[in-house]
Amino acid sequence: MRNGEEIFHEKTVYAKTFGDVAVGETLVFQDLASYISFGINEGSFFKKYGLEDGRVYDIEITRPAHH
Repeated sequence: MRNGEEIFHEKTVYAKTFGDVAVGETLVFQDLASYISFGINEGSFFKKYGLEDGRVYDIEITRPAHH
């Protein structure tokens, strides 16, 4: 969220590498510093969603309910 405005609300996968998803697809992954990160295979998550480096964003991650 940015100033109370939702900027990303999509289903995405947790993947080990960018190669695990198609070009242009989003993913959640563990970066080299062991942080959870968001990315786009061969793209920029920050540019696509208008994010700014150094700003703080509220993130909520949920898992789908298993039936």
